[in-house]
Amino acid sequence: MLILTAIQIMSMLQLIFIASLSIFIAGLQSSSLPDERKVCKLQDISYIPDENDYDLIHLELVLDSSISLNHVLATRILQEECGLIEKELSFIPRREKRSHIARGIFRLSKWFLHFYQQSRKFLRPELLKDIKNVVDKLHHIKTPMGKVKFAGIGKFFYEMWKDVNQVRAEAKDAHFDLMLEQTLRTSLQLLINNNELSEILLNHPSISDKIKTKIPISNAKLLSEVKAIDVHCQPLNRDSQAAIYLKLKIPRIQNITVEKVGRRVDSLLFYCNFQCDDIGKMKGNTYQYYVLPTATFERNETVFAVELGKCVLENFIFCPPTTIQEATCSMNNIKQCLSKEEPDQTNFVRELQSGFAVFGSFTQVISTKHGLNDLFNVQPHHLYHVVPQEGAIVSIGGNILNQFTSSENTTVRRIGN
Repeated sequence: MLILTAIQIMSMLQLIFIASLSIFIAGLQSSSLPDERKVCKLQDISYIPDENDYDLIHLELVLDSSISLNHVLATRILQEECGLIEKELSFIPRREKRSHIARGIFRLSKWFLHFYQQSRKFLRPELLKDIKNVVDKLHHIKTPMGKVKFAGIGKFFYEMWKDVNQVRAEAKDAHFDLMLEQTLRTSLQLLINNNELSEILLNHPSISDKIKTKIPISNAKLLSEVKAIDVHCQPLNRDSQAAIYLKLKIPRIQNITVEKVGRRVDSLLFYCNFQCDDIGKMKGNTYQYYVLPTATFERNETVFAVELGKCVLENFIFCPPTTIQEATCSMNNIKQCLSKEEPDQTNFVRELQSGFAVFGSFTQVISTKHGLNDLFNVQPHHLYHVVPQEGAIVSIGGNILNQFTSSENTTVRRIGN
């Protein structure tokens, strides 16, 4: 009798375990957003998976002895900033001639003012005084504030190292040599004292050619992630020159595809609030939907969220480490997502990042392109997801809708029962 009771108890425990497991699995499934409500596209990005994973490249930096800036050879500037020889007095023209700003994608004067603002707290007093003298001569130029982007700066400095005379002739700037000399001196001090690589050195051929063997150099933000370590000066016997020895710390990047939706307004206007959308559902006259993260990808069974609006589009999309973090809310874990409700909805159109969620008393959806109409019959008071054909205008219940899409056809899809 006791044995029979034990068997019965074991059977009951097994049934309870199976039932609990079924409930647990069902709970996991219910925490995922239903497939019919997902609206996501794919976007390729580059990012740094692990900041502690990098390549080290040993480098000897010697400046070209033929380059002269403000009547001072670049080799002598290097010796002076390394502390190997006494510094000569800087040549500062007395004539207060205003700097002429050459038109084009790159303006050295504005970049110089920005560079001065960013680096002055690290400079030695004597250099700070010299660079301030140049800044004072540029007082008529409005100083850039906030986030500044200088298109073409990498190419400018790369070409400067190749042929400074050609760049000088094209710049047509009265203070060209003054700005470049102080930029070089400042950059050398930042490198020697702070292990910091500024644009003028990052784009030196000896450095940039090494970097591009590991990562693309056409994205300035990614290039700025390259660091210098073990920096020290050393005199050279040949030509009484000096060299800086350093190691380039180059992050290893990975190219991945993230799930996202984005209404593309312009290929250069990337600072939009991209996000994957939940089309939502109707419960009576209440419209319900979840707010999903900007973009996500999965790595090692962990979901990460990407703030695409803070990534940098320059030839390709690079997302710095600060833009990526583990996601608490995702399409596979909507319990952690913000839920929104809009009650008393009888007729509405909600623009999604890809298409529209529409609900109302209308019975037709009309898509028009090049004077030709496509007619879709729909049932009133049901939720639909409408994606316009590329270049088409959609008419729904008196609402005129259009959106940039890459869809070959207008699609009208009913959501729910």
